[in-house]
Amino acid sequence: CIAIAVTLLVLPLVDAAGEAEKSQHLGDFLHDHQDRFWAFLLSFAVISVIWLGHHSYLQHVAALDRGVAIGTLAWTFTIVLLPFPTALIGTYGSDRAMVAAYIGVLLVSSLCMTSLMVHVLRRPALWKEGSTAEHLSPLRGIATTLIYVVALLLGGLVPGVGYYSLVLLSQTSRVTAVLRKVVRSRPRAAAGSS
Repeated sequence: CIAIAVTLLVLPLVDAAGEAEKSQHLGDFLHDHQDRFWAFLLSFAVISVIWLGHHSYLQHVAALDRGVAIGTLAWTFTIVLLPFPTALIGTYGSDRAMVAAYIGVLLVSSLCMTSLMVHVLRRPALWKEGSTAEHLSPLRGIATTLIYVVALLLGGLVPGVGYYSLVLLSQTSRVTAVLRKVVRSRPRAAAGSS
């Protein structure tokens, strides 16, 4: 499914190339379609990171159940849907509604993946031998989802921010570390108050 989604990303570029006139200078063509190229690169990078995260997580899952199947299908739907808003970026560029729609799809994708992580964490029978709750923790998914919420608000509401709000994803490890500290401190705080 990932290969299909990535293939679909390039189709607007192929269409644009097919519509190009021989008399048009290549530099002019590239300039005229820079939004399409930007959208392709952005979505290719985003899908790559999402796929690597999904693959990394599922390497700790040995068995599938109905919940894993449904969660994976829901997640797959969001990935296959992503080429549609990507194609629209070529038309609407950094329009705030377009930014919100694009990041909204990513947010739903993250919610699907995080739900899948929570489902698997609660079912040790699905875990691969040697995997631990630490391997299957949904904290990274929760951190990513929180970052997408902030990116959606910034990109959709603050003029000029647009897709640059997705740079916040570079802080996923830091947000995950903060969440991990919060989770680890909760039992101690509860034990100390008794």
